[in-house]
Amino acid sequence: MLFEKQNNNTVEEYMTKWLVNTKRPSLKRSSYDRVEQSLNYQIFPAIGKIKLKKLTADDIQMMLNDLAERSSYSTTKKAYVNLKSCLDLAVLYFGQFWKVRNVKIRNALRDTFRIPKGIKSYVL
Repeated sequence: MLFEKQNNNTVEEYMTKWLVNTKRPSLKRSSYDRVEQSLNYQIFPAIGKIKLKKLTADDIQMMLNDLAERSSYSTTKKAYVNLKSCLDLAVLYFGQFWKVRNVKIRNALRDTFRIPKGIKSYVL
């Protein structure tokens, strides 16, 4: 189940469920494949093994910095957009639950993230 109250999933486990259960029904096959590639090649290697409840703003910013150093702006932005979409849904669903039990993820989502290489900052 995607939205489990006792969620102890890693970022990779949660985002994989999000992709299959939430995104797949609304995407064309080619779009789904692009999102899946972004997760598998940009997001999961960097933060996939971190427990979702332990994810911090620093983890996300380091991922974006690393991606920007080795990838194009477009690739970095796609990873950012996919991560934001998934975490926005997590916060929407878990909002009250996480207010008490997960200050770190709330703070991570409220911080401003910068996609490096002189690009404007984006609020996640």
